[in-house]
Amino acid sequence: MNPHYFYLIINILSVLFPFLLSFDKKVAFYKTWKYSLPSICITGIFFVTWDVVFTAKGVWGFNPDYILGIYLFNLPLEEILFFLCVPYSCLFIYEVLNAYVSRDVLGSCGKRISILVMVLSMTANCCL
Repeated sequence: MNPHYFYLIINILSVLFPFLLSFDKKVAFYKTWKYSLPSICITGIFFVTWDVVFTAKGVWGFNPDYILGIYLFNLPLEEILFFLCVPYSCLFIYEVLNAYVSRDVLGSCGKRISILVMVLSMTANCCL
């Protein structure tokens, strides 16, 4: 397999099954597209802009061995697609969990877990 397709394949596989299962009768995620797709695009604009700036400053880059070589705004096409595919898949998973898991599995632990994650994030940020 040509490695130039790897990043594109990752994008396709991350969205393929959520897209196909969006038509599941219980989830019916396709009915939310008129709301979810604009929100994904608006959020994506913020992150693509962030990516453009950080790529231009040399904070990170992209290995040409794993991308097609098609660029928009000095970003590989696959990177822009990432900001559409992954949020779509995440929203889909959220909707599936809402449709199929009726009870609160975290219960009273949810707030404690959130506080712990915030404290750990702030601690890690301070230590770096």
